[in-house]
Amino acid sequence: HGTCSEGWDGTGECTCDADWYGLACQFECPMGLFMIACSGNGRCDDGRLGSGNCTCNAQYRGPDCGAMCPGSYVGTDVCSGHGQCDQDAACHCSPNFYLFDCSAECPRTAD
Repeated sequence: HGTCSEGWDGTGECTCDADWYGLACQFECPMGLFMIACSGNGRCDDGRLGSGNCTCNAQYRGPDCGAMCPGSYVGTDVCSGHGQCDQDAACHCSPNFYLFDCSAECPRTAD
């Protein structure tokens, strides 16, 4: 899954194809939805010295970037902009916000 620098002047080192890693390009990056590396929602650390780990785009989580954080809509932050998304794609809401996507605000009480 790559090319080797061979011949009289060659180094014997491999240059891996995209989404493959390892000294001999023998490992494939995590495949997600539709067998696309990192589910198409991140970038794989590929190449001869790569780790094979996905670095997910801001709104995605998981080893293959296949889980979208709740409350992630086009042009918005994760968790409706009112919380943090953990590695399991679950929201932890800011104070006074609730629901799975932190989209609801607690009613304010009169002073």
